[in-house]
Amino acid sequence: MKKLALSCMVLASLLSGCVTATRILYGMRTIKGLPVTGIRLETADGRTDIDVGSPIQLRVFADTEGQGSLMTWDYGEKGRPTTRGRLTFRDFTFTPELGSVEPKDGMWRIQTAGLGLLKRSTVGVRVVSKYDPELTAALSLVLRFGGTQVLSFTGTPGRNGVDGAEGGDGEDGKDRPREGSKARPGGDGDHGGDGDDGTNGGPAGNGHDITVDIAGISSDAHPELMLVRVMDHNASDRYQAVVCEPGRGGRIVVYANGGRGGSGGDGGDGGAGGDGGSGSVGGSGGDGGDGGNGGDGGNGGNGGRVRVRYDERLPGSLLFLTVHNAGGAGGEGGRGGYGGDAGEGERGGQDGDCGGSGLGGTDGQRGRDGPPVKYREAPLERLFQVGGGLNFRRRAQHIPTPEVMLEGFQSERQPGQKRPRR
Repeated sequence: MKKLALSCMVLASLLSGCVTATRILYGMRTIKGLPVTGIRLETADGRTDIDVGSPIQLRVFADTEGQGSLMTWDYGEKGRPTTRGRLTFRDFTFTPELGSVEPKDGMWRIQTAGLGLLKRSTVGVRVVSKYDPELTAALSLVLRFGGTQVLSFTGTPGRNGVDGAEGGDGEDGKDRPREGSKARPGGDGDHGGDGDDGTNGGPAGNGHDITVDIAGISSDAHPELMLVRVMDHNASDRYQAVVCEPGRGGRIVVYANGGRGGSGGDGGDGGAGGDGGSGSVGGSGGDGGDGGNGGDGGNGGNGGRVRVRYDERLPGSLLFLTVHNAGGAGGEGGRGGYGGDAGEGERGGQDGDCGGSGLGGTDGQRGRDGPPVKYREAPLERLFQVGGGLNFRRRAQHIPTPEVMLEGFQSERQPGQKRPRR
């Protein structure tokens, strides 16, 4: 019991000190116990703005007595962490007005931009030391919409199958006297139990049927934006609206893929056969149990139907929008269980046979891709409620389209051309 208690104490110590161990491993420092006189907050790359959909790393400076100014680590120009001699982010607590800050690396992310952000020109974040609540700093950045925002209407994944239970081990044969008047053959070992079959994975849900409406809008703080509203016909036409700024490389990616099928459960392993008992003649070993069969993977869901409608006087092109409605992958079939080990025969007895392995489950089928996305022009009044507090842009103007925005976009039309009616 003393050894067990000591082992538990050592394990608890290791678990509680994993953060400290990580810091030591990468050469990071901590402000704990240091005479810190103040802290400052900036961005790691010196930027003064943040794009929705594009994370940015923060940097905290800690001014100390006798050791100068220390700062948190960063990823550097090549994306490699520069940690040695730098502070750990876990010394601080971040409170952003929008989005979230990752405690591990100080990455500030604002995932999507709803209409409520149109009137905002800046967004702020505060930081406080975990060791002294008086040490605090704030940072305000210009709010932009030039990142990549992802809207998902993918089908639900299938339920994973349950693994089969393992077969029980066979009992060893009974030992009996080897000599004298009471000498008798040893008992045979019992056979191991068979493993249970894994259950099948469940089918995935289909991608949602959605309508994407697009128009150009502006506000005092953001003069050239695109409004994208996605109506989900699988959820009582509930919609989600976001804005982006293609002129800064802003992109909207919409997923209506089928969900992934559930994985089949693994078959249970067969139990080991019992060993033969000793006696005038040794008992034979029991056979190992057969492994259970793996469950079949669930089928992937079908891609959803997607319709894109856009203002017929839309300023610019649709190259900022990417839509995916592929069929979901089928779930993997479960592994067949391993056969149980054979029991060993005692002197003069025969060894048992090993159990057979179970069959692996069949992979689920991939869902069908959704039909081709339909694009259609429409009058602005049919898409949005004009005069509802939004300033729609109607004048024709060219929005620059960076090459990076062309990745993954498939179309028969040339950049800048509108799609014909269908």
